[in-house]
Amino acid sequence: MLLKNSSRALLSAVISSISLFAVSIPAYPAGTPNTDLQILGNSIAVAARHDFLHQLAKSSTRPSNLEFHIDPLFDKSLTHEVIVDTQLSSDFWAGIRPVDQKVEVYIAPTDDVNYLMTNMWPTLDANGQYGDWLPEKVAHAKIDHGFYGGGAPAYDKFGRPVFMMYAPNNISQGYGFWTQVTSHEFTHLIQRYIMDGDFAPLYGWVVEGQADYIGANIGARNSTTAFASYWAQLIQSMKKNSSHPEMLTWNSQQFVKWFKDQENTHAPSAAYKGDIALESYVFGALAFQYLYGTYGFDAVTNYYENLAKMALSACVSAEVSLYPQCTIKRHEAFQSAFGISTDDFYSEVAPFVVQEIKWSQTAIKKLPLDLLKIAPAAWANTPLQAPYIAPEGLGPIPEYGNLSVLTPGGLAPSTSGQGDQTPSAGQQGDPYPPNIPAPNRSCPNNDGAHATLYGGGMTCVNGTWTLDPGQIIGKP
Repeated sequence: MLLKNSSRALLSAVISSISLFAVSIPAYPAGTPNTDLQILGNSIAVAARHDFLHQLAKSSTRPSNLEFHIDPLFDKSLTHEVIVDTQLSSDFWAGIRPVDQKVEVYIAPTDDVNYLMTNMWPTLDANGQYGDWLPEKVAHAKIDHGFYGGGAPAYDKFGRPVFMMYAPNNISQGYGFWTQVTSHEFTHLIQRYIMDGDFAPLYGWVVEGQADYIGANIGARNSTTAFASYWAQLIQSMKKNSSHPEMLTWNSQQFVKWFKDQENTHAPSAAYKGDIALESYVFGALAFQYLYGTYGFDAVTNYYENLAKMALSACVSAEVSLYPQCTIKRHEAFQSAFGISTDDFYSEVAPFVVQEIKWSQTAIKKLPLDLLKIAPAAWANTPLQAPYIAPEGLGPIPEYGNLSVLTPGGLAPSTSGQGDQTPSAGQQGDPYPPNIPAPNRSCPNNDGAHATLYGGGMTCVNGTWTLDPGQIIGKP
């Protein structure tokens, strides 16, 4: 979930539900290698940018099954931007997630926060509502009118992916931190699709780093110089927006230790709101720039697929102190995808991160911060796609992308043809969504804690969620 700058938000009003779909994707050419090297500063960054542009040129042009729920109070030009970038993101990822899987998109202005609470929140499944995170965002937005961002809170009760977007109506369309949000959130949707809905095997920098990297590229897809401007701004945002600005002065050894420390993950508590520290966004994005530039798009995709196939059963939760096998399987998935160990990767990526920080210090002084001063908005003159039409003979669409290798914790394939799902065995042989409190699941180190699921109350007793007397778990 992305929320940058002074915050994030949620919104309200009447629902304007429109079905819209993909847009043709021009094959934006990369500049000459020498020119791009001057702009981006090193050969790995150039290779990563070219890898992105090559993948962009391969995007689908078939309209995607997207349904937009738009607050009529939201600025029309911003609405156009979000729709176009959603369509393009779906096209970009079409080789991984079928464009026929319906996605529900909710869009509203910060000043009308209850729109999302009223129209999106009731549709979400238990995973999407876990932690009661949206009311907190609504409260924040009421006092911070510059609040903007998005979120990909999981699926609705019909097994359809959901994400949201919100911003002040006067936000600048040349502000890179905003222009990358739509594609950032769509990347989370792809991660969830590959990971069978369970992020337990993922490190924080793996969740947010890929989303930040892809979002930055798609947001500045028509100009490598615009991408460089935003990339430098993203790195240097650590100075003002991070709790650890000193990381911009770190050496390679310190970054090696930081990456290693990120392996010590914890299961989210009931109060968890989904927020991850800014350094995981920024340095995770640099790590993915290195991975894409060194190994390419397919290898990165294989990494997530390996995690789904190899680590889901070992990572019963992200609490690695209780499930040490999770760390072992995470390492095996990484080595299988990239051919190097995680320790060797940390040693290689750390000096790259230091180099990029140094580059950003110079680049941010040379390049305009307003991306519209560098190139026209990539979406401004892009027409919306034609309405989606299901191909003849379209069969059931699985909710997730690794059903053939599902371990406990996923959902069985749809039998309806509408993308609806039938629960299968949950994380520990139950029918509930993965990675949330449920009866008989573990609740590490939280004896006495309380949680609810589908209206039924539970208490953590001797490390296990136990249904309270007289409580009944209802239906989602």
